[in-house]
Amino acid sequence: MVKQFLVVGLAICSFNSMAETALNQSTFGTAKNQSVGTEASNYQSKIWNISTDDWIRYEQIMQVEGQYLWKDLDPITVLGLNARSASERNRYAEKLAKLEFTNAQKVILLDRAYNKAFHELYGKLPVVDPSKLNIGRAKASLLSVPKTSVKTEFGDRYIAFVNTQCSTCNRMVEQVLGSLQLGVSLDIHFKKDSRQAITQWANKQGISAESVEVGTVTLNPDSLLNEQFGQPAEPSLYYFNKATNQVSEVK
Repeated sequence: MVKQFLVVGLAICSFNSMAETALNQSTFGTAKNQSVGTEASNYQSKIWNISTDDWIRYEQIMQVEGQYLWKDLDPITVLGLNARSASERNRYAEKLAKLEFTNAQKVILLDRAYNKAFHELYGKLPVVDPSKLNIGRAKASLLSVPKTSVKTEFGDRYIAFVNTQCSTCNRMVEQVLGSLQLGVSLDIHFKKDSRQAITQWANKQGISAESVEVGTVTLNPDSLLNEQFGQPAEPSLYYFNKATNQVSEVK
């Protein structure tokens, strides 16, 4: 009988010990997961320059309607759309404005570096080789098509054929300069104009020395492209799409 009680007691002690160990492991696992979650929230909040509470609220939003409505938006925009007060909305709007401004500055610096590198590497070569391009006839007009309809991508280029004594050329160049997006360049080609005449013309057009230096605008006297493009009328405007490697005439 004593032996039976001893066995039962040992079994109870062993069960209690196992239960306590399992409980401790479960508590430790939960605490560990909470710690990892907190670290992840802190990391993400620092990336977006928002508080940990902001990030937790963003995650809560994205678990409900956010996963269907705003899955492609950044956290600050999502929080701004779901602001609980005008002051909170203004706070997120200010953060978003600062973020966009910083990003725009980076794009501008990259654009300048790209154009400078392109000019140093290929400045003495034609921008495009017409023999390898599909020259289409685009019926779009920069005068009638809204700017939002002109699809431009980083690295694309306008190619203009003008002369310094053409008032229509001046208006066309002025319009293109006004519609240039970041990363898109304008290459202006002349046939018989002297370098001095081209410099004076560029100054009247408001083309800065900096834009020429970094390659946002290039001035090409005695351009070989005139012959390669079949002696186009002046003014003529083409658009080079870098992604498709195609040139289209813009009328």
